Amino acid sequence: MDPNRSPDLARTTLQLLALAALIGTSLWIVRPFLVALIWAATVAIATWPLLLHAQSWFGGRRGLAVALMTVVLLLILVVPLYFAITTITGNVGQITEWSKSLATLIRSQPPVRVGRARG
Repeated sequence: MDPNRSPDLARTTLQLLALAALIGTSLWIVRPFLVALIWAATVAIATWPLLLHAQSWFGGRRGLAVALMTVVLLLILVVPLYFAITTITGNVGQITEWSKSLATLIRSQPPVRVGRARG
């Protein structure tokens, strides 16, 4: 056994452990954002041909095409959200009455045949 090789093995092992710890903690930190990153990648990949088409429509200017795509995608998100919030706020009274009626809701008993199936 070579005495010079042992410190190199220990050093390599510690480096690999430190690298594994860095990768593990990085993944732990990024974990809450993974779903958003996957959706962002999906939207970017799905709209890439539209971006290229808009870029050719603007004469090869990527900045204008990106601005147009950003506005369009924001409108796709914001407009339905606006209508949903408007609908909810317009029906607050009906929603509160409905939620109050849930407190007094009486569940009906299951049919007799359900009880017989068990025993």
